[in-house]
Amino acid sequence: MAFASMFLLVVFFIIIIGAVSFLIGLILFIIGLANKKKVQKQNRKWPFVLIIIGVLIMAPSVISTIAFSIFAASQSYNSEHMLEKYDSVPECWMNESVFDTQASEQAVNALLMAAENGDRDEFVENFSEYAQDRDGFDDSIDAFLAAYPGNLSIENMTRTGNGGVSDIPSNTRWSSMDYRGFIDGEYYRIFITFCYDSDGDTDYVGVSSFMIFNVGGAAEYYYGDDDVITKSRRDELIVCYLPDSDEVNARLIDWQPCLWQPSDGPVLTTEEMREAFRQYDTIQEAIDAGVIGNPNSNPVYKNDDGSIVPSNDFYYELQPVDGEARYARFRTTGGLTGRIIDCVEYTETSGDYDNYIVR
Repeated sequence: MAFASMFLLVVFFIIIIGAVSFLIGLILFIIGLANKKKVQKQNRKWPFVLIIIGVLIMAPSVISTIAFSIFAASQSYNSEHMLEKYDSVPECWMNESVFDTQASEQAVNALLMAAENGDRDEFVENFSEYAQDRDGFDDSIDAFLAAYPGNLSIENMTRTGNGGVSDIPSNTRWSSMDYRGFIDGEYYRIFITFCYDSDGDTDYVGVSSFMIFNVGGAAEYYYGDDDVITKSRRDELIVCYLPDSDEVNARLIDWQPCLWQPSDGPVLTTEEMREAFRQYDTIQEAIDAGVIGNPNSNPVYKNDDGSIVPSNDFYYELQPVDGEARYARFRTTGGLTGRIIDCVEYTETSGDYDNYIVR
């Protein structure tokens, strides 16, 4: 990390020096050019000297810029066409140097293309040998391809995170990526875990886990029971789970999927909710007064070992605004009886932090 920071600092100073040099050369060139005709009759040579010096000072910066542009263009072309030289993503990674973000896009695009074409063999060859040797691998591949909806792409999706994977050999480089976005009005979330470099056992190189969810599938994955999606090893899952609303009731709130249940109280407007909580310090007080019902959602997080992590976030549906769904998220110091820390109004993809409902 320190080396990378120092390298970026050196590059920054080189760019600054190049820019200043170019500016000085340009000024000398302009001065010489502007005075060339004025002193031509006097047979003085200094404007020509300034022009030559200006060109010589600007030349390294211009040449470097052109060379860098050509290099960047060639790298971009090689990156886009890198996979064409190989039969699979793992083979490419064993022979080429790639960044984790580049590797992620290569793998996801290759898997989606294979799934789109219904090519099982091409889909499978992007997984590592280690993954292919796991128990249940073939069944998970068949189930994934059977559930794949078609017409998916990460082109207009947002990459939202990456991180390392635990319990792996120290001589391998692993990463995980998470993409989210809307395709034809439907929310999708794509997770991938992969090893893109290994100094030792190349059987680890390739995709280890690949998951596609809609809102309901993602909510079930995060907060549901293990009998729907086994989460004992999230870095080994191959799942395409897209339940409809009759199977899993879920909502998307500020890009986060939430399991949902009907409330037994009235659905308030934002202003009605704001006014109601001028009188109450806890959610339970408002429930007891009949102002609101029980929450529509209180996410309960589950660790990989099955242990439960309680949440002090409580969600309520609000009246829509111009046909757009609105929600209130309360944060408390502890359960429904805990003091309310704040309450924010949300849409599916954003929160109004300038106008808190409660603060």
